[in-house]
Amino acid sequence: MNLENFFAGKLFISDLGEMPADAEHEEPAVRYAVWAPVNGMERHQIVEVGGHIEELMIKYGIPAENICVLA
Repeated sequence: MNLENFFAGKLFISDLGEMPADAEHEEPAVRYAVWAPVNGMERHQIVEVGGHIEELMIKYGIPAENICVLA
């Protein structure tokens, strides 16, 4: 089963893995991608990336079970 089938019609967050911190800024490195279904199609697209998973979960109403780690 692929992610498109598993999360069909649902928003989800993928953990892109550890990224090096940006030495010039205090913000964490971009690590998480929010994926949303594309209307009329059986696929998803990235709608936002960020370093704060909790903020992304709240903003998009994504539950913990809709977070996946890409290996």
